[in-house]
Amino acid sequence: MSSETDSFRPLASVVFLGIPGFADKPVTEQARLRTQVVSAVAAAATQLNESDRIILDATDGTAIVVLGNPSAAFQAAERALDAAVGVALGAVINHGPVRLAIDERHDSLLIGDGIDAAISIASFVRPGQLLISRSFRDALAELTPAIAMKFHRANTITDAYHRAHEIFTLDAVASRAQTRRRVALAALACVGIVALGIGTRFALQSLVESRQPAFLVFDI
Repeated sequence: MSSETDSFRPLASVVFLGIPGFADKPVTEQARLRTQVVSAVAAAATQLNESDRIILDATDGTAIVVLGNPSAAFQAAERALDAAVGVALGAVINHGPVRLAIDERHDSLLIGDGIDAAISIASFVRPGQLLISRSFRDALAELTPAIAMKFHRANTITDAYHRAHEIFTLDAVASRAQTRRRVALAALACVGIVALGIGTRFALQSLVESRQPAFLVFDI
C-alpha cells in the first residue's frame, strides 16, 4: 500500500523526450543515443528552476515534470529539440495530475495520468516532431493563448490501454520557422568550430614564433 503526500501540485506539465524505435536498436547504439538524449535534457532544463522541475528516467526516454506556467514546458521542449541536431529525438507534452507516492520500500515515486499519458502519446511521435495533448493545449490557451494558437489538431490516437488522446502539432508555418532556426543553429555551431580551429592554429603559430631564438647583427 502506498501513501501519497502533498509535496507537489496536483497538476503539472510533463515533457517526454525520446527516440522513436529506441527499443529496437542494438545495445551499443542505445548507449550512444541515450548520451545524446541526456544532452538534450540538460539543454531543456537550463532555464528551469530546480524547484520547478523534476527529471525522471524512463526505459525509452526521459520525462521532465514542469511545475508552473505551461509555457515553460513548451520552451523546454523547444530547447531540447534545438539541441538535438542530427539526433532523431521526438518530444511530447501533456498536462495532468502528478503526485508523489511512497512505495513499500519507502522509495519516492512520481505517478499520475500526467506522466502515463505523455509516455503513451510518445509512441506515436516522429523524429524531430513535437506533439502536445488536448489538456496541455487548453492549459496553454488559458495562460499564453499566443503560443496555443501555433498548434493545430493533428489526430486522435488510441494507446495500448484503449484510451483516446487528441493530439496537436505545430502548424506548417511555425514548423518551417522552427526548422530554419535549427538549421541556423547548426550552421552557427559549425562556423564556431571552424573559427575556433583557425584561431587556435594562429595562436599556436604565434606562440612558436615568439619562442624562436633571436639574433643580433652588429654593423661595425
